[in-house]
Amino acid sequence: MEICRQLEDARVDDYVIFEGIRDDKRLVDEWLEQFQDGEERVRLQKQSYLFMLRKLMAQYKYLQSHVDITTLKQATGELRNRQMEAVYRAKDIFCFIESCT
Repeated sequence: MEICRQLEDARVDDYVIFEGIRDDKRLVDEWLEQFQDGEERVRLQKQSYLFMLRKLMAQYKYLQSHVDITTLKQATGELRNRQMEAVYRAKDIFCFIESCT
């Protein structure tokens, strides 16, 4: 996930997450041919994103069943900064919506 974040931060959006397609037993030449085909590359990207989504959902379900949020410590560092940024953005959105009504 960290590599994906770095790619997105660098405005690189044409990549495939290998972990999501590694079980596909193709020869190197077949992979290269598929990556050169724009439509096939998009299909592979979707496949890899769906893999990551399923992986994150499994983690979420695990945490949901094993973690009591009332006993968690407050996040620190970069995670805390990101959490607070999300809160401020949500607040701005709600204030905007409220001002439009």
